[in-house]
Amino acid sequence: MTIRVQVDFNTMDWDPEGRVWINTLIHADLAPRLVPGSTVVLWDTDLEVRGRVELDDSQPIRKWLARPDWSTKRDLCPP
Repeated sequence: MTIRVQVDFNTMDWDPEGRVWINTLIHADLAPRLVPGSTVVLWDTDLEVRGRVELDDSQPIRKWLARPDWSTKRDLCPP
């Protein structure tokens, strides 16, 4: 079963590789379920997209990141 992860896509602004931060401080239950290389569904109020999970040990807080696959983008707001 694919994990759905609520994210803030604005966190991509600080990452030069265009990854989004998976906030395990707020969503502490996610950390033990995340596996580098696994696929998750990233979503916020407006859209969802599949992403590949990455672990970045160089970040003290923002360790869990996901690289969105924009070809899977789906708008959640009606037109």
